[in-house]
Amino acid sequence: MNKTFFSADRPIQKLDEDRLGRRGFAEALAQSVAEWSGEDSLVIGVYGEWGSGKSSVKNMVRDALCHLSSEKCPDVAEFNPWQFSGHNELPEAFFREVGIILGRHDRSKAGQERADRWQLYAEALHVGASLASGLRSAGPYLVFLGLLVFGATALANPVIKLGGFIAAGLVAVLGGLLTWSAKFAERVSRLLRTRASIQQKTLQEYKSDLADVLKGRTKPVLVVIDDIDRLTREEIRQIFQLVKANADLPKLVYLLLFQRDVVERSLARLAPISGREFLKKIVQVEFNVPEIDPPRLERILDEGLDRLLSTPGVQERFDKERWYNVFIPGLRRYFKSLRDVYRFLASLEFHLGLFRTESSFAVNPVDLIALEGLRVFEPDVYRQLPDAKHVVTGSTADLDRQRGAKETREVVESILQVCLQTRDRVEVILKQLFPRVQGALENYGISGGEERWQRELRVCDPDIFGRYFSLSFPEGDIPQPEFDRLLALIGDREGLVQALRALGQRQLLGVAVDRLEAWKEKIDLKHAVPFVTAMLDIGDELPEGGGGFFFIEPEMHVSRIIHWFLLQEKEVAKRGAILKEAIEQTNGLFMPIRMVSGEEDEKSRKERPEHNLVEETQLPALRERCVKKIREAAATQKLAKNRHLAFILFRWREWAGEQEPKEWAKNLVTTPDGFLDILVGFTQRSASQTMGSHVSRIHWRISLKDLELFVPVEELQRRLEQIAIDGLTERQQLAVQALKKALKRRAQGKPDDSWARDDEDD
Repeated sequence: MNKTFFSADRPIQKLDEDRLGRRGFAEALAQSVAEWSGEDSLVIGVYGEWGSGKSSVKNMVRDALCHLSSEKCPDVAEFNPWQFSGHNELPEAFFREVGIILGRHDRSKAGQERADRWQLYAEALHVGASLASGLRSAGPYLVFLGLLVFGATALANPVIKLGGFIAAGLVAVLGGLLTWSAKFAERVSRLLRTRASIQQKTLQEYKSDLADVLKGRTKPVLVVIDDIDRLTREEIRQIFQLVKANADLPKLVYLLLFQRDVVERSLARLAPISGREFLKKIVQVEFNVPEIDPPRLERILDEGLDRLLSTPGVQERFDKERWYNVFIPGLRRYFKSLRDVYRFLASLEFHLGLFRTESSFAVNPVDLIALEGLRVFEPDVYRQLPDAKHVVTGSTADLDRQRGAKETREVVESILQVCLQTRDRVEVILKQLFPRVQGALENYGISGGEERWQRELRVCDPDIFGRYFSLSFPEGDIPQPEFDRLLALIGDREGLVQALRALGQRQLLGVAVDRLEAWKEKIDLKHAVPFVTAMLDIGDELPEGGGGFFFIEPEMHVSRIIHWFLLQEKEVAKRGAILKEAIEQTNGLFMPIRMVSGEEDEKSRKERPEHNLVEETQLPALRERCVKKIREAAATQKLAKNRHLAFILFRWREWAGEQEPKEWAKNLVTTPDGFLDILVGFTQRSASQTMGSHVSRIHWRISLKDLELFVPVEELQRRLEQIAIDGLTERQQLAVQALKKALKRRAQGKPDDSWARDDEDD
């Protein structure tokens, strides 16, 4: 199992793990520490920002020391103040940790004496500090006690009334004093126990004795203090006061690691001089964590990305040119430390897993990486993108028609206001992700890439956009693995039709043909007959469109898919032969008729002959085959129940004469069901929207002049009188109402197509 990046933010432990070229620095620093022989302590400061690798350098120094001979390797006392932060015991913990190392590594009599002297010195310091802080803590209790005594004296009468008040106050005061005195007494007791065998001396004498015995050590003690910049200001001051107060003890080397500006601000009020000047009085040797060589860091990032992206479904969608255009001018400048790299890779690894299956990937990897960069490094920008979908997705060809370029620029500018310092790189990333943004900011239109964007699962496609932010497939979308399986069935007519029908049962057939259109010119011509036949098969099962000015009906998608797919074949005769064979094999009715009808447009055939699917001489045979299919459907319920009945009857009338379809319609309306079928087949759906309204109104209408070409108006009126509304389906009721309105318009002398204010006829 591959190691994940989730825990990779931990510092390295060994020299051999160094990947940033800092090993030499750590080894040189370790050698300097081992060779220190000065009379006073040496204080070394290693400065670096959070995430710059200070702890890794520290660990490499320790590892380098371990490689030295035992005579040269100093004893190391690592004190992490962060572990004791918030407990008011930093000084105690410091002396305890160093004392343990002094006693552990030297079991000789002299070594034990050094440990005892260290402990005695520590206890003397603690008692003095405890007395000062303890008296400060006890102060409020002593003041309150004094007030109680004064009150009792001044108000001796009546004593009984004050007795309860004074008693309660004494209990509170004594409780506080006992708590304080218990802590103080414990420290005094420890001092006395340690002092029992040693003659009482002043604090300075204790320190002098300690210095004398420390000089006898053959090698120094390295006191490592990391994470100082994570402490509170008061705790930071305590640490540096400890170091400063004991910087004259021999054989002690302090290695302090912290972010310099944080510490300087904390030390600013500790002395009349600035925090920087105060720090200089403590730290004798200063180093900055070596700067990271950018190529090294980028190599680590590249290796991580290579591992994450080297899975089926991901590699195929990775566009190196787009990646370089996103990374070099945009993302690259966010990676300043190894922590940045690992933090990013860990987050990316998680999100890649959400969209990856064994053989499929649901989004574009370059877009996902770029958005993940914004999410990790520019969270304020990332959070605004979902609400900006309407102005960042799609092409720029309709900027002035649908929503102005001005609105797009305003929204994008408001997004960029939250990242003024990094605006240039964020703008580059947004332009690469969203062509609409690029067009709006640079005042030009970008069109013609919409289908490619959908094929590539780009975030700029309105239908794909939601996946990136919901981290799942939005309701009404087809999961990418399922769509990939659909593409794999292109050459299998039965399998493809079965899969499309399964999607239809989930109300996703319209979505499927919409998505398939993006692939219409990428499907191999070797699958021509089974693929076109399958498209013709499902034509009668397509859902009814939702209307709207910019809505494309599913049958239009299918027509465009077939048309542009066949245009890949350069020879018109071969295109016609493929279409003819598919029409002969299909059990569909509407789509074959629609395709042949579209090829009969004389104006289009003359103006754009390169777009003709068939030769002029092939059209009669195709019409004849369609008429045969209509007659076969007319002999069953297939024609009467077809949603496109009106369109099919007109083609039948045009190709075979008016008598045959008229006779069929006359027989059909002799039954109530047949009458309702023809009404439903001639009812047209439309939508309208008034200015300022966000709700579309749906209208159902019948063109009487079209319907009477097949059924006389008198017959329609007579049959209508025999129909009872009760028990009809909703669609049948709408059709009956539409016929009533059409007859009313005719009776009022209005044109059949006079549908303005039609709803007022009710």
